[in-house]
Amino acid sequence: METWIPLPAALPQRPLQLSKVIQRKSDSFCSWSRPSRICTLSTLLLAKRQVYSARKCMAPVETFEDAEGIDDTDDSAAEQERRSFETCVGSYAWLYEAQDFDWRSLAGRRERAPKTTVALIIGYLGHNFLGLQQPCFRGTQFAHAVETELELALLKAGAMIPENFGNLCRLRWSRVGRTDAGVSASCNVVTGRLIVEKDDQALDDLVDRIREFLPRDLAIHGAAFVSKRFSARWEGTRREYLFLLPSFCVAPTLTMTRTWLAKNRPGEAPTDFSVEDLQKLEDALGLRKIRLSSEHLKCFRLALASFEGTHFFGNFANKKLDPRGPQGFRHVRRVHCGNPWVDEHGREWVTVEICADSFLTHQIRKMIATAALVAQGALSLEFIDAAMHRHLDVKTQRFPPNGLIFKRPFFKSKTSTGLPSSVEAKLNSEEVAARMFAMQEWLQKEVIKEAEEGLSAVYWLACVAHFEPEDMESEVLQQYRRLMPKNEQHIKARQAASTQVACIVASQGAELWLGRHRRAK
Repeated sequence: METWIPLPAALPQRPLQLSKVIQRKSDSFCSWSRPSRICTLSTLLLAKRQVYSARKCMAPVETFEDAEGIDDTDDSAAEQERRSFETCVGSYAWLYEAQDFDWRSLAGRRERAPKTTVALIIGYLGHNFLGLQQPCFRGTQFAHAVETELELALLKAGAMIPENFGNLCRLRWSRVGRTDAGVSASCNVVTGRLIVEKDDQALDDLVDRIREFLPRDLAIHGAAFVSKRFSARWEGTRREYLFLLPSFCVAPTLTMTRTWLAKNRPGEAPTDFSVEDLQKLEDALGLRKIRLSSEHLKCFRLALASFEGTHFFGNFANKKLDPRGPQGFRHVRRVHCGNPWVDEHGREWVTVEICADSFLTHQIRKMIATAALVAQGALSLEFIDAAMHRHLDVKTQRFPPNGLIFKRPFFKSKTSTGLPSSVEAKLNSEEVAARMFAMQEWLQKEVIKEAEEGLSAVYWLACVAHFEPEDMESEVLQQYRRLMPKNEQHIKARQAASTQVACIVASQGAELWLGRHRRAK
């Protein structure tokens, strides 16, 4: 049986302001009606999770996990609450209901059974999907995502009952990397509560059944059992991406592109160009035969290296972020640019690998586009430093998503209980590693095929040449240079204050050390 604790009656319906709640040293009771009442930390976190989840999913959310091996598809009040998740436009259930089709006949099973939390290792070609995540908003048009096809395959394979079909939140779904529309993945991990016996052979059989119902551009590499409280999003420690871009995006081709546009298509925006128009532009400029020089490659690598470390990437996101909050800060561990290589069509490519703890929406595509413009000479290296300043509002260019591939996630080697991580062990197994490598090779071929047929990189080059991002650089740099003296004074003041505090602590006989704070023994 599921255990449910209702929200306190006095809990406000608006987002919870935790700063107004006062915690005291008592666990006797909790009341949210007045700040002077007493609240335990566990109840505080519990209510925060309820409010946050309900605000995201627009429905009541469970607070406790099911008992091990117990079916949670009973007729209790908790089950009725869980059924209140609305059918979203990113599910085939929404489409079938609009077409008056009885989709329950597609279910691989209808009887209830115990569920277990399972991590699914998948890979997909994202060119035909609206991203990974199943859209959970209300709408009037069907939204086809990767999880849309995966949910249908789970229904047909008997991993879920028809009552849970229509919204993956009913399965307590989580994902380690939420890729955008058009972005592919050689490896991604999602977790959910699926109907399967807790046996390795039964799990392998379930994977084989799911694989039968998946489309060609979606594959499942394997699966692993995880704990009931496992969340792919929070258990993932870092993510590694791969980006393929033609060399003519890095080589100095903006000037010749502008000259051709002014001569052949004066006053016309490239947003209206067809594939035939882009093909004429590529042939006229000889973009296919352009090779990247060592000087421009070095400049490109130097620009990419500027992103390593912890910086404010709010100007590289899809929306404006609060410069005073922590959301815009991300830690980039490594950015590596390989040597250029030529495909079978005679086009030269550059491969960029980026590894970070987490990414913002559109961050990688904007980072690489900015570094490419620096290598072309359209922007300076100082522009990157200005764009990562949290007090400056800077508009950055963005690459198309077709060349971006989610290479793989990394998880903690051990769980919170000290046991080895089953997901990380499964990712490092020979079978899954071989499938991931084969998927990555196939995705790279599809990226090359899209560049030959869709010409998305040529489209980006034409748009950048038309809108001229250099016009904004001078204004941004002027603001940045005015802020630098204030920043230096602030840094010196903080260093002086730290030195003063260190002297006071040392005079009291305490030990001093360099680096992060030590934990008390």
